[in-house]
Amino acid sequence: HEHGPAGGDELNYLTAGTNYGWPVITYGNDYSQARISPFREYAGMKKPTIDWTPSIAPSGMAYYGSEQSAFPVLQKHVLLTTLVDKKIYSVNLANGEFTQTHIFPEVTGRLRDVFVTAKGNIAVLTDGKEAKLLLITPNK
Repeated sequence: HEHGPAGGDELNYLTAGTNYGWPVITYGNDYSQARISPFREYAGMKKPTIDWTPSIAPSGMAYYGSEQSAFPVLQKHVLLTTLVDKKIYSVNLANGEFTQTHIFPEVTGRLRDVFVTAKGNIAVLTDGKEAKLLLITPNK
């Protein structure tokens, strides 16, 4: 994932030899609100798989593999924590459409990082002086 300046945060599905365009194509503005580039697409460059404008400030990312079992619905998803949006997102890689969903709405605040344990539980690190390490487990 890439954290853009004022917007233009993006997630790209990487493939060898592909030009993802930075800084020629971008959906973000400079912090002064000046356009970084006038192009949102350009020949020979791939647009972002997903972009977030205004900025959600993606901070951490983890892959929830098919071997993890605590949350089967999240298998083959990328999990993203955010600082500005203060949410956890799941991006489905399995269906080829890269659909995103806000998950675990009870977890809020500036979320710095995410980690998937061997059992498939999800650890989230909050941000700031009073940072906490949260462990999300299934309700059984």
